Amino acid sequence: GATDHGVDPEPDSDGTFSFAVIPDTQNEVGNTDPRMAKRVSWLAATKAKHDVRWGLQSGDLQSWDTADHYQFANMSSRLEPLAAAGLPLIAVPGNHDTAAVCPGGSACPGANTKLALRDTSTWDSFYPPSRFGLEGVYKQGSTANGYRTFEADGYRWLVLSLELWPRSEAIAWARGVVAAHPHDNVIVLTHAFLEGDGSVGSTNGGYGANSPTTLWAALDDFPNVVMFFSG
Repeated sequence: GATDHGVDPEPDSDGTFSFAVIPDTQNEVGNTDPRMAKRVSWLAATKAKHDVRWGLQSGDLQSWDTADHYQFANMSSRLEPLAAAGLPLIAVPGNHDTAAVCPGGSACPGANTKLALRDTSTWDSFYPPSRFGLEGVYKQGSTANGYRTFEADGYRWLVLSLELWPRSEAIAWARGVVAAHPHDNVIVLTHAFLEGDGSVGSTNGGYGANSPTTLWAALDDFPNVVMFFSG
């Protein structure tokens, strides 16, 4: 339904809609694992029944990259029925979707993990901005930071996807996006935000840039930022 802030309703509201949020799917990348395909099939089949307007995936879509990129190829193909059903998807990379994580799931030995965390080249080749219908990105050709607008439930919405433990420059870009869309209800999608107890995270994982508390402090003065989703 509409948020408490409720900005600029469109006249065609029917009072209800839904969207789907899919967290870490990294353990479903195997060649014969059926879970992701079944989930996507269910979403596509029930899109009309539940009035699903879009889907969000909050990172760690894959577990790690390999020379043949088989995990990316598997998950990319399993998401294709969403597009065929006319259901937009926006995903954001987690640490396992970057060059920071090597086969086995640990940090790549000998790598500068802070720099490797920002290497989303494989991710961006499988999930370019055009695939998510992004209207703006922080870095050309990359979906690590981007946004897309929607109209649903009679209101205007903006999904803002942000890199993991974002750099200060990316946060400044995000503030600019929100400031330029004061009449849109903003949903922020990033891989790390809440802790297990529901509190906002206070660390950058040891190899990120800014903590979730810093990100929150940078955006909580905008009354139209209404939801955060994370892995």
